[in-house]
Amino acid sequence: MTTLAPPAAAPPKPAAARKPGPQPQPNPGVAVLTYLRLHWLLILFCGALVGAPAAYAAWSLLPGKYGSYALLQIESNPFAIAGGDPGRSGVTAFDTYVKTQKSLIRSVFVLNSALSDPTFGISKLPTLAEQRDQVKYLEEKLEVESTGSELVKISLEGDRPDDVRKIVSAVTAAYLRECVEDDIKRRQALKMKVDGWKVELDKLLTLRLGPTSPTGTAVDMAVIRVGGVSPLPKATPDSPAVRHALAPYERDKFIKLRAELERLPGDLAELKAQDDDLAERIEKLHNAPLTPDLQAVLDNDPEVKGKRAEADALRRLYQHHRRIHENGDASPAVQAKKAKAAEADAEADKLLRDKTDFLLGRGKKEVEGITALRKRVRQRFDQLTAKLKELPAEIEVAGRQFADSLPPEVVQAAGTRQPVADPQATDIRTLDGLYATVALQAERLRFEQTSPARVWERQPASNPSLKDGKKQLLATVAAGLLGFALVGAGAVAVESRAKKVCSLAELTAASPAPVVGVIPAVVANNEVSRAAAAEAMDKLRSRVTQAYLARGATTLCVTSPLGDEGKAVAAFGLANSLALAGFKTLLVDFDLRTPVLHHHAAVPNQDGVCDLLLGRCDHRRAMIVMANGLHFIPAGTFSEEARAAAVGDRLAKLLSNLGQPFDCVVLHGHALLAAAEGVEVARRADAVLLCGSYRDTRLPLLRRAVDRLAVMEVPHVGIVYLGATTHEALC
Repeated sequence: MTTLAPPAAAPPKPAAARKPGPQPQPNPGVAVLTYLRLHWLLILFCGALVGAPAAYAAWSLLPGKYGSYALLQIESNPFAIAGGDPGRSGVTAFDTYVKTQKSLIRSVFVLNSALSDPTFGISKLPTLAEQRDQVKYLEEKLEVESTGSELVKISLEGDRPDDVRKIVSAVTAAYLRECVEDDIKRRQALKMKVDGWKVELDKLLTLRLGPTSPTGTAVDMAVIRVGGVSPLPKATPDSPAVRHALAPYERDKFIKLRAELERLPGDLAELKAQDDDLAERIEKLHNAPLTPDLQAVLDNDPEVKGKRAEADALRRLYQHHRRIHENGDASPAVQAKKAKAAEADAEADKLLRDKTDFLLGRGKKEVEGITALRKRVRQRFDQLTAKLKELPAEIEVAGRQFADSLPPEVVQAAGTRQPVADPQATDIRTLDGLYATVALQAERLRFEQTSPARVWERQPASNPSLKDGKKQLLATVAAGLLGFALVGAGAVAVESRAKKVCSLAELTAASPAPVVGVIPAVVANNEVSRAAAAEAMDKLRSRVTQAYLARGATTLCVTSPLGDEGKAVAAFGLANSLALAGFKTLLVDFDLRTPVLHHHAAVPNQDGVCDLLLGRCDHRRAMIVMANGLHFIPAGTFSEEARAAAVGDRLAKLLSNLGQPFDCVVLHGHALLAAAEGVEVARRADAVLLCGSYRDTRLPLLRRAVDRLAVMEVPHVGIVYLGATTHEALC
């Protein structure tokens, strides 16, 4: 039998005690990933159980919004006869009219009309049926927008697409019915009143015209009155009656043209001031001051700097040719280079303005709106300018027509400055002027009724489209992932609190003692894994032989922080490997409370350590020799007397007697942190192998056990890692 003689050197010095305390921790990110990998099946199953209801709840509670809209068009210039009413035209009047129509669309009486319309029946739709105040809901949710054009957009968003489309259609129809059609009905009623006034004036004027009328017969006046109908058209255009009847109209026309001529310069000046103000606003938007930070960004912009450099190069080229050319600026080539330099400067300035507008976020829409408004102002200005040029000629023509319409006696009286007054003729002319005004108003109303409406439906309610589908989908996915995240976070939290060994790297980083053995996990009925475990035991035996036995440490204690952490497997495997290598080895089971080595050795647990401590038998009687030459002493029958005897001199004497004839004694001790006898056995050993098992050993307890061994000044301490992967066992 081969024996290993101790070296001639001095006895080994005890290893310096390590200071108890926290040791460097492994990377937290790697630890989290390891925990997730360990529990991926649990996270997948439980995460699906939690995430599926959460995703369904998110999909139900955050439904996608469907939107529908209708378009109305409002004519900026309403249809009018002979220029119409000047007070109803202009940009300001149109903006006011649009605001009024927007307010009418969301008014209470229009919304109530839409709700009570049986054609659509929107009050019974689920979207409105669940509302306590349907009118208030529509006032808050209904959107009426105009973008500075003639179009007005009526839109609504909701959870139910059919309801949204029907509500928009009902509100649009109610507005057209209650506001647009009602306005037409009011004009029809007004026309009926004007027609009645016209009939009354016709009757009154007919009664006033008789044989004594100075202007002619009643038939003559009936022929020339506007709108009058006579079966006897006897009067001619040059008759006194016709000239007398036309005089008020020519006079009013002449007066109106003179008043318009006096008013036009003021209107033009006002439009000019408005145009200048809009131009100034646009210029201010383009030339808004920059902050120092934005100015620095613009100065360092590569495109701007490139354009500036190109312009500077062209300018220098122009200056160079200007100096060397004999004609200077008069040369066409020099002029061409000057033009190119100026064009490059203009491009650089334009690029700088575009960059400035982009960085400042200048309101492009605001600039476009102001530009469109300025365009309309300039169009109105051009129209009034043309009108101002035409008015003098129209006034001259109207003046001649008015003079020609006066009777000869009136003209003669005006020339001799003799007043001519006929009360009856004056009364008739007054009635006739009123009749003409009423007739003209009746004709205007008739044309307006037959003309197109100012407001009309450009597009009915559109088919609903999904507005927030992406938001709903993201919320559903987020809710589903949240279930997996919660389960994963719970698993990480439990693992972080337990801090169990998950890998060799984690054990090496967390333990201050060196790792001397790595034993891979054994898979049942797998000969390859068994062979790998046996090879790992042989490597453990080689390291123990070189590190401990070669230095005179013959007593090895194999223990662990707590029970069920692989110390029995490590002790039995190491002892077997030593025996097979030719070392006379004794394996002693000092785990008196929970002995298990006799199961590994397949021998009965009869006389053993407990009996030796109590002096009931001799160690030769208790010792069992295995077939491979391994000597084994089981734990024996446990009792409180045996536990009390496993201390002090009696234990030291027993260990001394057991170790004399053997090269190596392997002690299988109790858990180091769980029993006092485990500490007693460990501190009397020459070397302690502390076992740590994959997913069984907790790192804080392992560090505590190493610290306790350091305080006990055990000469040699090593870690044996059990349950490692095949790759980890290749160390």
